[in-house]
Amino acid sequence: MKRLKDREYYQRKKAENKVKTVNDMTERQKRKQRKTWRINSQKYRQKKKMIANILADSPPDTENEIEDDNRESRKKAGRKQVKKDKAQAYRTVKKQKHKIQKMEKIINQLQKKYREAEDVKKEHPKRLLIRLPAMLMN
Repeated sequence: MKRLKDREYYQRKKAENKVKTVNDMTERQKRKQRKTWRINSQKYRQKKKMIANILADSPPDTENEIEDDNRESRKKAGRKQVKKDKAQAYRTVKKQKHKIQKMEKIINQLQKKYREAEDVKKEHPKRLLIRLPAMLMN
């Protein structure tokens, strides 16, 4: 909201020619303006860095902040444990699906052998005694 008001204010001033744009400046004015921008940016960065260093060096003010830090670390540890558990569950499910596929394959093979034995039994009941043991061994 504030930025919008600032932008409108700047546009009004620009329309009234109270603010000079870079295009309207001479080369000397451009150099001077850019130099001031550079200096101001440097000051801003230094100030920001100093504040960050001060905050990093200072200890927590109250026990509440210490509790918050402990709570955050416990929260991270909990999230890590949940992630680990989910990964373990995923691996377990994947292994079980693989086992199920193997078993289904074996079941299909045995059903096929059974059907073949039934077909042989229907066609030639005496041959069944000869071929059945060989079919079951495969």
